[in-house]
Amino acid sequence: MARIALATCYDKNNFGSMLQAWATEAAVRALGHDVVTIDKSGLSGDIGRGRRSYYMEHLFDAEFYRAKLGFVGHRVRQRLNREFGSEMARRYRSFDRFAKARFRMSPRFNSLAELGEWTRGLDTVVVGSDQLWPPVNIAGGYYTLSFVEGPCRKVSYATSFGVSELPERYSRGSRPRDTISRLYRWIGGSPCLSR
Repeated sequence: MARIALATCYDKNNFGSMLQAWATEAAVRALGHDVVTIDKSGLSGDIGRGRRSYYMEHLFDAEFYRAKLGFVGHRVRQRLNREFGSEMARRYRSFDRFAKARFRMSPRFNSLAELGEWTRGLDTVVVGSDQLWPPVNIAGGYYTLSFVEGPCRKVSYATSFGVSELPERYSRGSRPRDTISRLYRWIGGSPCLSR
């Protein structure tokens, strides 16, 4: 029985992310492996540094921020429309209850270095979900599995970029190319891999 940790998007309060993360954990467990989902709640400092750097590089990129307008509008609506905000808060609580009841979580780590040290005792770390490798997440360093150390294998399962083209700095070198070893779901992103 292999010891496997999952780097999934279990902490996003939407049905797609939550169910994908839960189904991945359940499927790996059904194969007879000892599986946990990595608790990334203490990693926001390390991940955030890389993500902030990416956002700063795009500070004056109007197209980049135009793509975020839907998300921002949703957040503003939650604040201004009390009924909608209350309904979203109820929904978030439901997702939290589901996650607490369904996921088997790893210990909480306070840095990617601490998490990396822990991975030395594992056989494999699997990253999996749709659109975990857009450039901002690559910059964050978590979903690329750059923290994995030692003999532990890195596996990508059904992970995509969420963009049709990667900026040059992310399409050269080891990130995310060294993390790709299994299924690549979103075939539209294949030009990103061929460069």
